[in-house]
Amino acid sequence: MRAQLRLLVLNVGVFARGVMGAALLGLFFAASAVAQVPPLVETQWQQISASPVVPEPPVFQLQWQHRPYPRRPMPPVVVMPPALTPPPVVQSPQWQTPGPPDSLGPSVPPVVQTVNLSGPRFGYTSLSDGVVQKLKEERQIEVGSMISQFGWQFEKQFYNNGDGLTILNEWVGLLGGLEQSLAIPSLSWLVGFRTREGAEFGLGPNLTPAGVALAVAGGVTFRAGAVNIPLNVAVVPSRAGVRVSMLTGFSLRTR
Repeated sequence: MRAQLRLLVLNVGVFARGVMGAALLGLFFAASAVAQVPPLVETQWQQISASPVVPEPPVFQLQWQHRPYPRRPMPPVVVMPPALTPPPVVQSPQWQTPGPPDSLGPSVPPVVQTVNLSGPRFGYTSLSDGVVQKLKEERQIEVGSMISQFGWQFEKQFYNNGDGLTILNEWVGLLGGLEQSLAIPSLSWLVGFRTREGAEFGLGPNLTPAGVALAVAGGVTFRAGAVNIPLNVAVVPSRAGVRVSMLTGFSLRTR
């Protein structure tokens, strides 16, 4: 029984191998036949074959042609350079005088400007007999009735842009009697005004070795280009007597 089964299995294997070999051989010949088939060639509408004996309809081959859609011309792209503009002109700041705030009302005056008119002063002073006697008795200063004066006047003028009076503030320091080998000091502080034509007037305290008194001065200032030439007369009355001085000099306008 076992021998018969072995023989059956052997026969089945041989048969299967034969079938597989035949299948492989058929595939080999089929592939070579397929390789010899010429490729299809696209042609336009044309007649491929027509039998002159048998009236059969002609055989045609269709060819599909793809016509691309016409492209619209693109507009040229123009790149414009950025506009070259000059830089803005920056003006330098200008100093301006600030005005008064509105909350202070119209009674606040505007800011005024000042001018420095300081300069040297020289002249002479006439002393009354009472002043000469007082200097001799109280100060032991023997002096004549006429003495010279040399000194400096510190003057500041407050003015506005319009026409009219200008305010003066002056300090006058003098040394008198230099020609008599003396140095009698004198200091005056005067406050006054000056007109547009140059006429001026002022008064204020005066301090000398003869005592304290009130000085009253007046005069006129002449202008010669940038130089101011004042001509002033001052009267200082006191209990001892009266002193009369006449002074002149020059000054330059400075701020």
